[in-house]
Amino acid sequence: MVTVKQFFDHFLKENSLGDFYPGIQLRHLLDTYFLLFPKENELSEYTPKIEFCENLKRGYPLEYLCQKSYFYRSEFYVDERVLIPRSESEILVEMALEELSKIKSNEIRVAEIGVGSFCLGLSFLIDANKKIDFVGGDLSRDALEVARINTEKLKDVFKFNHSINLFESDRMQNMNDSFHLIFSNPPYIREEADKKGVHIQVDTYEPHLALYLKDKEYMSWFDQFFKEVSLKLEKSGVFIMEGHEDTLEALKDLGKNYFSTVDIRQDYNQANRFFIGRKL
Repeated sequence: MVTVKQFFDHFLKENSLGDFYPGIQLRHLLDTYFLLFPKENELSEYTPKIEFCENLKRGYPLEYLCQKSYFYRSEFYVDERVLIPRSESEILVEMALEELSKIKSNEIRVAEIGVGSFCLGLSFLIDANKKIDFVGGDLSRDALEVARINTEKLKDVFKFNHSINLFESDRMQNMNDSFHLIFSNPPYIREEADKKGVHIQVDTYEPHLALYLKDKEYMSWFDQFFKEVSLKLEKSGVFIMEGHEDTLEALKDLGKNYFSTVDIRQDYNQANRFFIGRKL
């Protein structure tokens, strides 16, 4: 008879998995995951748990296995339909909240392009100190389903009764209003030039639609994006976008065609990460 404890001990001895899960204490993870199951029981009773370990072994993201990810101040539902939230994107939320504090209008309209799991937009709305008319678009219907799950999960913690409208949209094509603030974490990895820097775990399991743009279409895609954003911004409006450290300088030059001022801000690792365009 092999017990659950014996199986764990062997699994951890044979599989460090540091390349897939750097910094993760797998012993703590597995102990937590199996907390409800007596470890002296026979392993045969816990086949789903064996499958969990096998998924770990092949590098399947923990967030997808557990169907949750922590971002900013909240826990979000995530699965294979959306990107896993990254800590550096929390800076974008902080930037958006800082810009919100400067808006004087009584009716504030905010848009997010490419909502994904909606971790950015919901984190912003939870901490917003004013009522927001919020619209969010995504090209993926699957991602919008996840965004709606998270909206239902977290709407009760809002300080204000925000208006939220989520719908299918490629960039800003289906957005008819003008906005005081627009933010986005669009696909910004060039499919060929930048792919070598993408972790194999990300490339294998996370949705490519939210990650990659074709190299030949990269600048024209952002040219159209910036054009649409500039047309939808109110006077004195602000656009904030996460981007790739290797292309943000070129995008800054491109953005000067559409915004009065353009700036770049760095992430926690002092890498270029955020584009800020203002319409004066």
